[in-house]
Amino acid sequence: MSNSISLPLPADSHIMITGFTNTGGWGEQITIQPPGGNKLTWSSTGPANNKVVGQTSIGPFPQQGSQLTVAMAFDSGRGFQPSAVLADSFNIPGMSGYVVGGQDGGGRPKGPAYWNTLVLIYWAAGY
Repeated sequence: MSNSISLPLPADSHIMITGFTNTGGWGEQITIQPPGGNKLTWSSTGPANNKVVGQTSIGPFPQQGSQLTVAMAFDSGRGFQPSAVLADSFNIPGMSGYVVGGQDGGGRPKGPAYWNTLVLIYWAAGY
């Protein structure tokens, strides 16, 4: 498990990115590194339910497979620490993308919960 993940992007498409946090009071942070672009960092503190902490669009990119890197971290009061990060892809008619989830270091009564930080990355191929 890593605190970051690199995801291949399609060619010739505008990529939409939205970051959310679901915190119980800790700080949460999302860092986005687009291919060839400036790093973006979105942060949130205090309790939040699906709080949008950042939105951007990137691309289009001339090459298939350009890499977008997403990293996540949490702050329980001792400074930011890496979050465990997982991703899944989706492909439905007219839209494709990824959902990236991060888990902070809080206790889990019933197994993992990768929804403390979320990033939705999506596009319609060729648009």
